[in-house]
Amino acid sequence: MGSTREFIKSNEVQQYLEWINVKEKKFLEEMLECLVDPSASHSNIEKYGEEIYRRYISFSRFNRLLDIFGNGLTEERQKLLQINSDLLAKGYLEARIPGEMSSIRRKVHADAAYISRQDRQILEEHFGWIHSLLESLQGESAPPEISARIQAFTDFMETRKGTYFQDENIREDFLRTNRELYQTALETVVLYQRGEYYYGTLVYIEMVALFLKMATLLNSMFLQEELMSIYIDPITRLPNRLQLIRDIGDFRNAYILILNVNAFSKLNLFYGYEFGDEVLRRIAENLRESIAQRSYRIYGDEFAAIVGSEAEVKELFEMLNSSISILGEEQIFDIYFYGAYKELGNRALEICEFAQQKNSNRTLIDSLEIEELMSTLKHELSLLQELRDALERDAVIPFFQPIYSPRERRIVGYESLMRIEKPSTGEIMKPKSFMKVLRKSPYYPAYTKRMLEKCFDFFADKPDLFFSVNFTLKDFRDPDITRYLDRLITLDPGTARHLIIEIVESEALQDFEAINRFILHFRPRGIRFALDDFGSGYSNFIQCARLEIDYVKIDGSIVEQSLEDPKMDKLLESIIDFAHSFGIATIAEYVSSKALFDSLKDRVDRMQGNHIGRPSPELVQ
Repeated sequence: MGSTREFIKSNEVQQYLEWINVKEKKFLEEMLECLVDPSASHSNIEKYGEEIYRRYISFSRFNRLLDIFGNGLTEERQKLLQINSDLLAKGYLEARIPGEMSSIRRKVHADAAYISRQDRQILEEHFGWIHSLLESLQGESAPPEISARIQAFTDFMETRKGTYFQDENIREDFLRTNRELYQTALETVVLYQRGEYYYGTLVYIEMVALFLKMATLLNSMFLQEELMSIYIDPITRLPNRLQLIRDIGDFRNAYILILNVNAFSKLNLFYGYEFGDEVLRRIAENLRESIAQRSYRIYGDEFAAIVGSEAEVKELFEMLNSSISILGEEQIFDIYFYGAYKELGNRALEICEFAQQKNSNRTLIDSLEIEELMSTLKHELSLLQELRDALERDAVIPFFQPIYSPRERRIVGYESLMRIEKPSTGEIMKPKSFMKVLRKSPYYPAYTKRMLEKCFDFFADKPDLFFSVNFTLKDFRDPDITRYLDRLITLDPGTARHLIIEIVESEALQDFEAINRFILHFRPRGIRFALDDFGSGYSNFIQCARLEIDYVKIDGSIVEQSLEDPKMDKLLESIIDFAHSFGIATIAEYVSSKALFDSLKDRVDRMQGNHIGRPSPELVQ
């Protein structure tokens, strides 16, 4: 073949140069001429190798090109081309390796927050030797020992656990890539030790490609395991709540059953979390083998199962409640469940979970019961909105029921009863319809303050009358209510001396200390206290005697039955005697007839009921 330029222009070569632009063709022509120039210096040839890297020209494409080029040379120039090709490759690698070394550790995700210590160790070992190999290729150290590391990585893969590695194809791809990577590394070292840089570079490029594949596989491993940790429960290996939310739309004509373990927290407390985890794994095993289409561990001791029908829900529930026993410290425990189920549909999961929170009987709540619960919840949410609006509209209205003194033969005071006026109809809501929801709401303290404020204002100019306000345990425990009442007393001490705070007896027994502290704080400032509904079923005479109270309000059910039931009349008499023996005045509630009035007027200190007067926003005289 003639000149190098003629070779470059030949049809035989042009088909291999389509990937090189015109500017690089000129550079390629100069480089080929240098490779067969006996007078070219070694450093100049190596610079061409460096330039190949800097110009982003693929080195591996030269192999076929140089073969064609060499075929047209004399035997002497072919030998020179082979020698200079090694120098060219050496220069190429000297330019390439430093950048490769600086980026090699960025190829695999090694965040300590996501990777175990064992995984980080195998990564350091696996990629550390590659880093050492690159240093050796630069002549900075001896090449690392490679063969023994093949088995180390194989052992790591064989012992690796997790859902991701249950796939045999994935495991085989890791092991094959590992073997090929080490083989090319060994060959690279051997070729470089022989000074066969050109072929060594081609093998090196293959080694880097395998390394990048391994890096990609490891990245995929960590990503998949991280994703699986989001959707798979690590203890039971069941899908978790997030996976259930993703799956729930895939099921048709099915039911969801939510299950909780009875007394699970107690098992954890007495026998430890390892025992509790074993219970969870046993439950998961039984669910996998059951008729459930798919099972989930939602969180804690809560599981979910998708089943095909209502009959299957009950069958599964009964099976689970008779099939799981576990040994704990030489004692066998039977595991029992309570649950709630509903046909899959809009918000079925959320509805069943809500039902479980309300499942105080620890039974299986069916769809009908759930619908009733949801109806109650809807009513409560609507009522909460009304309660908030009532505060903003100042629609909290005190009603006053008169309290009569037989000895003085007059009305001496009034019980203040909370009412709420509806804006649309003007209907007056009684406490029975809203108090249960109000007491659990964040608005409750504001209602107590509003009642106190309005009662203080109303009775400020009525010094001959006392007024009572009902307090709950929540009020006695709330320091803000204490501070508010303190301010009212400071602003109007005269009216405060006519205030009686009524305590529901059942609540007084729940937190005797908190209530007594409250009484001892306010009694010296003129506030008096009454124990309401005394005798309603929770009576504890000793505790009540310890409270610093001024009045006992006898429960209305005892009062109403006292005329017809001699036992109730004796109970009534015993309460009166008990109270009087401690210097406590008595108030009979629910005095609804003249007969009751006549029966009680010489026995109790005061009376209250519809016969004397019904609750009204205006005072009944």
